[in-house]
Amino acid sequence: SELHFYSGAVNGAPILLIDTPGFADARSDRSRDQAYLELIQREAGEIDLLLFVTRLDDSRVEKSELDTLQITADAFTPEFWNRSIVVLTRSDAVHRDRFQEVLNGRTEVIREALEEVIGEDARTVPFVPISNDRTRNPDRRYWMMALWLRSLERLGERGFDAFVFATVSRLDTDTPGPDGPAHSESAPLPGEERVAPDPGVEPPERRRKTQASHLAR
Repeated sequence: SELHFYSGAVNGAPILLIDTPGFADARSDRSRDQAYLELIQREAGEIDLLLFVTRLDDSRVEKSELDTLQITADAFTPEFWNRSIVVLTRSDAVHRDRFQEVLNGRTEVIREALEEVIGEDARTVPFVPISNDRTRNPDRRYWMMALWLRSLERLGERGFDAFVFATVSRLDTDTPGPDGPAHSESAPLPGEERVAPDPGVEPPERRRKTQASHLAR
């Protein structure tokens, strides 16, 4: 795997997104990990926000994930973790009756691993579950708004304005918050029955699907 840099301007705000491989994908070559980190520091200068992405529907922390956390912690100052969020993907793969249990368990496992690396600061790092193809998690909450708000809270001062200008127009003014009302979708969430939509009414989620997919990338 290699680093991928995506740069440009959104609504006049400069954006640089760096998609990294797990730094520990090949532990036999630590020099490559160091080269990646040096390249990131050279190209970005300062990291405004780190999204550590891992699966919600996994019961353990892989060694490669532990190594990635350690390498990242070694490369940056402790304050760097104040700009971090753990993003838990594939929430739609979890049955809604077990969603909170699975979320709590996965969060605790990763937090304990992170605590071994950075200490008590791990207790302040937020976790945000997201769906890969739906606008809501199994608990009926809109994950896109939750992730957006958490990002605002964790962003460094330098990147705050750019992030707001680049993303605010992608949020519909009628998008409810994380605890907003539930709507029927064309596909049922895990554990619920399929509900036929009213052919005369376009579901709000359909109108937002493209926006959600862009923000999830």
